[in-house]
Amino acid sequence: LSNTLVSLELSGSSTAPTPVRHTEEMDEQERQARVSRLKTAIEEVVLPGGDTEEGWDGVTVKEPARELSSVYVAGAEELAWVAAQVNAGTAAFTMVFLQNDIDLNGKEWTPIGTEEHPFTGAFEGNACTVSGLSVTQTSNCSGLFGNVAGSEDAKAVVRNLTVEGTVSVANGGNVGSCIGGVIGRASHARISGCTSNAAVNNESTYFISTESIGT
Repeated sequence: LSNTLVSLELSGSSTAPTPVRHTEEMDEQERQARVSRLKTAIEEVVLPGGDTEEGWDGVTVKEPARELSSVYVAGAEELAWVAAQVNAGTAAFTMVFLQNDIDLNGKEWTPIGTEEHPFTGAFEGNACTVSGLSVTQTSNCSGLFGNVAGSEDAKAVVRNLTVEGTVSVANGGNVGSCIGGVIGRASHARISGCTSNAAVNNESTYFISTESIGT
């Protein structure tokens, strides 16, 4: 067979193809995608102390930053952890530092310190406010703090703190039980720079106002 040369002629323009423009529809899709990603990111935001956008759930506790026997509280979950530790008698804190305002979100609060296990350390509120306090359960000492008790040689301290919310106790409790906004009962303690803007409702014949002994 003889060799045959075949020539192919290409017709049409030899210029590069024109880039495809984004249409308005594509721009809108990209905008919606960005909004969706931003919304997802916002929903995943966790505020200081582990409290979410919805606020404290009244149950969750979280261990705060610690340094030896001092703790640094930045959220409701962390303050609840302090209360649980004190009330169980598993930890005695020398210092508790409040780092910012805290909202307890109107959830039922268990006061810090019981008759058996009072708060014995120093609580520095740093001029912060604990709002959304709600105490309705019957206990012998009711408030943000239930029982704060030091000794003649080592006073307990609560200072520079504002409390807002409601402390309401119905019939129940024992004779001599105490109720207050910041503190229910304090003995051998120094309380300074504290303000209670909490509504204290006492419907029990057994409860008395905040009691202080040897302060």
